[in-house]
Amino acid sequence: MPKVICDGEDWIMSVCQVTKNILNKMRDVECHYRDIKYIDDHRYVIAPAVKTYNDGKYILNASDCFKVSCFGYDRYGFSILSKRWHGYNCGIRPIEPSPSPPGREKAINVLILGFDSASRNGFIRKMPKSYKFLKDELEAVFLNGYNIVGDGTPDALFPILSGRTELQHPYARQRYSKEIYLEPNLFIFHTAKQDGYQTAYYEDMPWIGSFQYRYNGFSRRPADHYLRSFLMEETSHGSKWWKGIHRRYCLGATPQYQFLLNLTKQFMNLSTKRFCFTFIADISHDDFNLISTADDDVVDFLGHMKRSGKLKDTLLIVMGDHGPRFSPMRSTYQGKIEERMAFMSIILPERLKMERPSALKSLKSNSKVLTTPFDIHTTILDAMGLENLSSDFIVPNFKIRRGMSLLQKIPRTRSCDEAGILPHWCVCLNTKWYNVLKTDRMYQKTADSLSEYINNITDEKR
Repeated sequence: MPKVICDGEDWIMSVCQVTKNILNKMRDVECHYRDIKYIDDHRYVIAPAVKTYNDGKYILNASDCFKVSCFGYDRYGFSILSKRWHGYNCGIRPIEPSPSPPGREKAINVLILGFDSASRNGFIRKMPKSYKFLKDELEAVFLNGYNIVGDGTPDALFPILSGRTELQHPYARQRYSKEIYLEPNLFIFHTAKQDGYQTAYYEDMPWIGSFQYRYNGFSRRPADHYLRSFLMEETSHGSKWWKGIHRRYCLGATPQYQFLLNLTKQFMNLSTKRFCFTFIADISHDDFNLISTADDDVVDFLGHMKRSGKLKDTLLIVMGDHGPRFSPMRSTYQGKIEERMAFMSIILPERLKMERPSALKSLKSNSKVLTTPFDIHTTILDAMGLENLSSDFIVPNFKIRRGMSLLQKIPRTRSCDEAGILPHWCVCLNTKWYNVLKTDRMYQKTADSLSEYINNITDEKR
């Protein structure tokens, strides 16, 4: 697919200052900044304008995001008419995080970069450069047995970000009630914030938001830095949808996916402990083929993370939520498998590998066994040193926890039932049957296990 090319030139970048290039061409530049203030996931207000002149800088305070309009005069022209520009942008407003508990000041940072509808095989096909960079340069561990636990993005993100299913949250489905909201305190952002982290949750396509399309969303910010109100305002007039494919995927003069990557990079440059979840949907949700346009830029982003030394103390997860759900491929056998097997790659920080030499070995071993979104939640908390806060939920009638840390060995015999995966979503049940020879060690073992199982459940009656 051709790369997304965005027209025009932005006068203002995330630093809230007119660019040098514009100042070299324009004089008497005046800009009006208006904060976009979050109220809840469905409401926001636009603050009164604050003026700056020429190279004057606007200081973010009440919000990370703003709309801005500027005008000025051609520095070398003779026109008495001003040139005007209008746009949107975001930065990182200063926040004083909660103090870290004693001894927790230098805990591992976390960055999760997700792409909507990215199956394991789909990512390998459409993002070959990014996959190669993850494999060769970052030595990522790919979870080849990673199995989703439910339908769509919410059933992938509820377990990862909270360790719970939808039913273990307030019942905030829109068709049930318009008054019940999801509780931010049940999500990992709150856990991290309580431990002294600054938190960020960046997700595009607000009209089909992960927690707003079927649900009522949040009544207060789930993370310190949150884009929902900004993108609701930026897309509210609908003008970008009528100006062709390039305008649709742009935010001003920048591709929207690149905007999210830039903001993520800016957040990860903070000096505090950092927890960031960035979820990009607009270049993969409607047409997964389009994700290939971001391949080079994702490689650049990952390369920056490595070159800047961030990966020394940052757990990096690059993932998909599920595979194709409504493309023609979905009707094929391959498509049904890919829908259930999302892309999941994990890069352990150098510091963690030094402090826990067995962690990488366990992670590599677990790449070949059945794993789920619940495990990702427990793994993140384990890497942060907060495993004691992970869910201890055990599926009824089983003995092991539903969510297990990938930094410790997971039993190879683990079943979908034990992992909390319903039969419809279990890839193990969607494989084709084959005959086992009588000489196979599993032949007799299977019969023994079956008779033992039957005897156990009939023991009380007998």
